[in-house]
Amino acid sequence: MRDVLPDQLDDCQIHWPTPGSELIIAEGISAANALNVVRSPEWQAVLPVQGKPQNVLTSSQIRIEASAPLMGVRDAIGAGLGDGFVLNRRRYERVILAFDPDADGIHSRALLLLFLHKYMAPLLRAGAVFAARPPLWQIAAKGLAEPVHVWTDGQYNDVCAQLDARGIHGRDVDRYRGIASIPPQILHATCLDPKTRVLARLTTEHAMATMAAYNRARMDPR
Repeated sequence: MRDVLPDQLDDCQIHWPTPGSELIIAEGISAANALNVVRSPEWQAVLPVQGKPQNVLTSSQIRIEASAPLMGVRDAIGAGLGDGFVLNRRRYERVILAFDPDADGIHSRALLLLFLHKYMAPLLRAGAVFAARPPLWQIAAKGLAEPVHVWTDGQYNDVCAQLDARGIHGRDVDRYRGIASIPPQILHATCLDPKTRVLARLTTEHAMATMAAYNRARMDPR
């Protein structure tokens, strides 16, 4: 008998061990609502996480287990926690972290990665955790066959310089405020559609590097 599922989970129809299912963990209700519009309900589930996750490096296990958002992740995945986590009991083949591509979103995604590393490490070792890559900018212009999506401010500057060098001016530029502001067709293509999206697999090495960065910041908080 499985744990009670979180109220805010929009579940899918198939589950592990049937191949193909994925849990998309979204940064907040607005992002979850936007993802729900374009997901495939047969095999894509969406769970919002409100607020910044607890930092497992500075929080006791009691505080972690009192965190409703993190326990919602536990219950949605359905495979337990810590030493009691059983990989083959999970409800989804993949877990995808869909957070805004700004500083706050990157920070929240890092905190959730640390939670998964500490309490659901077999997921990372199995290669079952990914990060979606929602774009930060869209650039359209005459002379471009289709709009260009970019993911960082630095990449935006590089693309603009390349377009200037090609004599492409009069650009129509959109900077997205987050997942909830991305037009549905673009959100589907960049984050949800397996034929067009590019996911970043998150590994134990990513979690260890994140942990090292947090520890350095705690020792030198400048």
